[in-house]
Amino acid sequence: MTADLEPARAELLEHWNIALAAFLAALLGSLPSYSLAVMVQPMSVSLGRSEATIALWTLFWSAGSILVAPFVGGLVDRLGARAVLMGSLPIFGVVLLAVGLAPPSTILLLGGAALIGAATIGLMGLACGRLLASFFKRQLGISLGIMSTGIGASAIGGPVVMQRLVDATSWQTGYVAIGLAGLAAFPLMWILTRSARSVAAREIEPKHANIALGTVLASSTFWYLAIGTLGIGLLMTGISFSVILYLTEIGLSRAEAASVAALSGLFTVAARLGTGWLLDAVRTHIAWFFIAISSGLVLCFLLLGLGNPLLAVLTFCVIGLFVGAQTNCLAFGTLKLFGRDWYGRVYGLIGVGMFYIGVGVGPWVFARLAEFMGGYAPVYFAWSALAIVVSLILLPLRLKRYVTTEVD
Repeated sequence: MTADLEPARAELLEHWNIALAAFLAALLGSLPSYSLAVMVQPMSVSLGRSEATIALWTLFWSAGSILVAPFVGGLVDRLGARAVLMGSLPIFGVVLLAVGLAPPSTILLLGGAALIGAATIGLMGLACGRLLASFFKRQLGISLGIMSTGIGASAIGGPVVMQRLVDATSWQTGYVAIGLAGLAAFPLMWILTRSARSVAAREIEPKHANIALGTVLASSTFWYLAIGTLGIGLLMTGISFSVILYLTEIGLSRAEAASVAALSGLFTVAARLGTGWLLDAVRTHIAWFFIAISSGLVLCFLLLGLGNPLLAVLTFCVIGLFVGAQTNCLAFGTLKLFGRDWYGRVYGLIGVGMFYIGVGVGPWVFARLAEFMGGYAPVYFAWSALAIVVSLILLPLRLKRYVTTEVD
């Protein structure tokens, strides 16, 4: 039956287990960061610290990720993605449990954030992107879309579930719950990825030849992608940190604000899957155009009625498109532009290093701007302006797609 299907569809049906494993890994790995939005206020009250101080959580989380990324990237390239993925999952669960069970302390919270960031790195695109590239050729884009849909699912369910859990108990319980979920997922992940044990014999060569790392660092393509990715990290985490705070500021309850964040997550999922399909269908970085369009729409909504609840909901839905569209292009572009053999190290530099620098400073920057401007509402004008600048930086990638002169 599978043989009668078109090759691309047959490929997805044959390796559905690998796509599902990548989805689950991305969902678990992104839960701590997407849960932060509903924990900020309880943490602030519990620890007696300002929201700007709590926002340093992402800075320490990013620092932990960045520090271990080169090491993990090298392991992915040498040992294979499955070994890294299966080794990271129990570490992730134990670290989250330890953070949740530790006494309330700002120092322990920030130190725990660094450990969570380090433990998370093996569950995200650094390992999962390489794993998918070993099994998917015709549907690499859509498989990456399925993986990143796990991040979208975390954005949808994370704020709602964690808001109820945290409000009913404490923010520490939230971390314990995530840790237990990570440990419980280990047996299922082991079963789903069994076929990857002999992955070296099945790896698919990318269309373009692999190149030396020095050539990568010297290319304009690398720097367009790197600088744009830095900006996207800043924008994404600024939104995820401030969405609940902004919506409650304009009159919504915490439960209503969490629902809006979940709705934005639905649009994120749609953008991730749609972009994955487009990347396979037309072989172009079409997601950058989504970014440009969504940036302009956000600015329009802000100009029409800042503080209006209905327009606020529409704004965050469009922001969901922004967040979802960019993710696939980073992993897909790294594989297609720079080759599989260097994927772990190049993705570690851009997808972890540059992106997480933006992620780390984003909440602190937005919290400081909110303090300076007297609220989160005017901060979104700065967010939209930065989004347009990032779009302009990334759009040339459509013309400068490859380090070589070859074009699809």
